[in-house]
Amino acid sequence: MMDAALQLLLTPRRRRIRLISPGAPGVLGSGAAFSRPSPATYTGQDGVSVLPVAPEMPRFQGLAGFLPMEGATINFTADSDGLPVPVGTNTVEFSGEAPAKFVGRQVVKHVRGADTADTNCGAWATIRGGSYNTTFTYYRWVYVQADSTATAITFGLEHPSGGLWGAAMRPVAADMARRNVWQRLAITVTTASSGSSPSNPGLVLRMAGPAGSYCYSQATQFELGAIPSSYVPTAGAPANRAMEVLNCVIPAAQRRGTVVGRILIPADVPASAYLGLFCLDSGGNTNRSYIAKEVGGNTIVFGRAGTGGGQFNMATIQPGVPFGYAIGWDVETGAVRASIAGSPVQGFTGTTAANRFLPGNGHPGLNSPAWSEYGAHDLYPGVLLPDPRLQALALAA
Repeated sequence: MMDAALQLLLTPRRRRIRLISPGAPGVLGSGAAFSRPSPATYTGQDGVSVLPVAPEMPRFQGLAGFLPMEGATINFTADSDGLPVPVGTNTVEFSGEAPAKFVGRQVVKHVRGADTADTNCGAWATIRGGSYNTTFTYYRWVYVQADSTATAITFGLEHPSGGLWGAAMRPVAADMARRNVWQRLAITVTTASSGSSPSNPGLVLRMAGPAGSYCYSQATQFELGAIPSSYVPTAGAPANRAMEVLNCVIPAAQRRGTVVGRILIPADVPASAYLGLFCLDSGGNTNRSYIAKEVGGNTIVFGRAGTGGGQFNMATIQPGVPFGYAIGWDVETGAVRASIAGSPVQGFTGTTAANRFLPGNGHPGLNSPAWSEYGAHDLYPGVLLPDPRLQALALAA
């Protein structure tokens, strides 16, 4: 049998297949089948503005043009782009005075009235009943101009009776030192295990300061889970964004291969979240190989389910900073080996099933999404690269 070093020597560079080419615009290779049967939004190449994208179209976002791979979500805000309801003499109106964060969508201006006793400067209704032990995340983008006299701005969930929602108000505060920039006020809460079950809490923007103080806001989101995901606009009813899937089929004649890529876990993903980053499988969970971010920290693990399985702690990464990985397999020998961010190579032997791989999900049932962004990805077909090359590519990716 030809050893790995000789296989590599006889594998020309032209056989490296680019699967993901980030940039403006980014490109997916012919071996990567993308799916998301719903519209979505993404950050533009300026790193600031947010743009819409049609169903089944991949998003290449931000300055680096990475490919976001998110799970499904529903925005339970009743009218996320509409005018909120203020209290007292406080007022709201649509305004073109501030640059829009979300291109083509209305910006709301909030102004403090003469009666400054109530700081409620706008409330949005939600369409989601309470349920026990359930985690929600909600956010609103705000913009404070340099000359505004506002002294404090918060955004949070309110319900007068409390109950399973816990405190009547769970606000997150704006950084008042940041002027003339958009900032997202996001917070995650988990409902209680008992208590009354009021439905449809309100999401309230409060502003302190003298009469005439003002700020701008856009885009309310209220969703399940602990990760604030990309914006899903609503107009009178909840709206959803479907899961994104990148399915890369391995031809039956291709008994071995290596994938090298870069991943960016967003800085605002909580340490408590489990993220499925990559899966190598044959359509089922038996002998599935995977890469994931483990719960409770920023440790990246490499594991395999089934015969000869287990899990290795490979590397500790920093959210918000891209890292490389390399994973290779050989169906004939049953080997699967990987390096994360240049870590020492680890691997498994036994039975390796491989007729596809999934960047962006850690499970063949598509129930372990990455909630992360994907940079350049290459497939080296027909060769499990030797350990030194795996490690070097994972470090350099």
